[in-house]
Amino acid sequence: MSRIYHNAANVCVWLGMDSPGSKMAMQFIKEELCDIERFDKIHENTGTADKLMALLQLLERQWFSRRWIIQEIVFARRATLHCGRDELHWSQFATAIELLLEAETASQRFSSMTKVRSDFWDGSSLFEHVNQSGAGLLVQGILFRDYKTQSGSQGPLWGIEHLVSSLTVVFDASEPRDCIYALLGVANDVMATPDVKDEPRLLRPWLLPAMQPKTARYPVDYAKPYPEICMDFIEFCIGQSGNPHRALDIICRPWALEPLRKNLSTGEIDVASEFLPSWVIKASETSFKIMTHTLARKKVTRQNADSLVAPPDAARTQYAASSNENFDRSKLAFKRRPNLRHYSIFVQGFIFDRVERVEASSQDGCIPREWADLAGWTDLETPPPEAFGGRWSTIQGGIQTGAVNTSMLISNDQNSIISQFCKRVQASILNRRLIKTERGRLGLASKNVATGDLLCIFPGCSVPVALRRFSKKFGDDEAEEKEDSLQRSLGVFKRALLNRLRARQMKEQWAKQSEDYKRFIRTLDIPGWNKTDEGRVMKRKPDKQPAERPHSASEKAENAEDRRHAGQEQNEPEAGKAPAPTLGPYYNFLGECYVHGMMDGQATEERRKRSIPYEVFEIR
Repeated sequence: MSRIYHNAANVCVWLGMDSPGSKMAMQFIKEELCDIERFDKIHENTGTADKLMALLQLLERQWFSRRWIIQEIVFARRATLHCGRDELHWSQFATAIELLLEAETASQRFSSMTKVRSDFWDGSSLFEHVNQSGAGLLVQGILFRDYKTQSGSQGPLWGIEHLVSSLTVVFDASEPRDCIYALLGVANDVMATPDVKDEPRLLRPWLLPAMQPKTARYPVDYAKPYPEICMDFIEFCIGQSGNPHRALDIICRPWALEPLRKNLSTGEIDVASEFLPSWVIKASETSFKIMTHTLARKKVTRQNADSLVAPPDAARTQYAASSNENFDRSKLAFKRRPNLRHYSIFVQGFIFDRVERVEASSQDGCIPREWADLAGWTDLETPPPEAFGGRWSTIQGGIQTGAVNTSMLISNDQNSIISQFCKRVQASILNRRLIKTERGRLGLASKNVATGDLLCIFPGCSVPVALRRFSKKFGDDEAEEKEDSLQRSLGVFKRALLNRLRARQMKEQWAKQSEDYKRFIRTLDIPGWNKTDEGRVMKRKPDKQPAERPHSASEKAENAEDRRHAGQEQNEPEAGKAPAPTLGPYYNFLGECYVHGMMDGQATEERRKRSIPYEVFEIR
């Protein structure tokens, strides 16, 4: 599809039939928003509130929420928006919307204008978080750079991990697997496997490393169970990560769509896709969601606090809990056990503390009174204790926003300083609960964390994580061993089948090339050439017998290796992988957490002083 959009002279985007509101919005963009000289005076014009409302309704059209439309804009040389008979060039639309969003971020003047319209205002800012909507992300250059290459197309800017974790909620997908597959074409670090066959013939393995493509092949297989696709994606992201101190951050990011209970094509219940492992965070845990407000108006609304881990492509991280502890990929392993209804990841780390007390989670960004009691802040007229945050470090996730005190929370939104502070508080504590550890530390954790849960550090993860321990039942080890043996056998069978199919394709290709060569030779007028010579040339014996060819030994070795794996009956880990424990507990992943005083490598120093051992956690 990317080639179709790239080769098109113009990509026509159909937004739907026109309406009085859409006509007003398109005209508003052309005549007022794109006029930079008059832009600052727009709010003074009569009727601007109606035009803003019409524009918001235009941005809520279905096209802006479809996941597959991203590549329409990314790869288009030229694009136009069509709403009924009204037409607008994409560059005009993008410029107008970006100016509008920049002005709204700076002054919030447009939101204040719409508050006078009680017929559609529900008490919240109409433009708040609109930059997180589909239209906002498309026009702000989040997906691609705003310049074009010599070929005329706009180059993808982000990797697949960044795109999947950033665009999960904003863009819809009826098939949950498309939360990954629909973005492969616009990522700068992957290439969908089905498209590899159509690559230019210049891409050969004997090219110099500097000439090799910098994109990795990513297999597309809709027949795979959805949990296995999610596991493959996380394994891919960890393997592709260029920062060993942040490679495991992907397990802290919400991105996975809810699994379907029914197959879209057959309507049958998809039992294999009914569950996801706890280390695959669902998209319902993202910071924002799209809600329907008054008059069926959709709006991007905050539902959770911001993630503690930085975006995958960020130059700097907010925290470095594992400090300089290098992530050892050889200590990482994955186990597929679909018949036992769980998928496991084996991660090395250590326990540095346990949760002793928890308080209610923050609702609507409010700070519960119990939080102050837990922190020992009994006299609210005095500044909060240092552990609670002399500069509100616990409440604000350790990010200082300025010298503020509790009195600033009791004010109105006309004060921009108070407004920004409250937004920062909401982005830090919403739906998180205050915890106190056995060693007296305060922190913020998921609303699912309870007393007795473990606080751990994983090398390769920039923030602490919370785990819950479970004991295996009698007979679980034997069942897991049988399942692992079955999965190994299936893997050997699959590799053998793929090798046979590959050999057949190569044989057919060679036969076709031989026939083409024969036909080419017949067209040449070579003196002395006759059928006898032709037959003698075509039947010439090879320089080496099959057994002497270089690739023959590797094929035999590979077949012998497959037979060896097929005959194994014991549960042995792959070479270079961490040994999976056959006895002991397993864990559920409860998400990231903030522990005051433990976010910048202090836990690793404490591990050395207290001689805390590393261990391998099986997380399901």
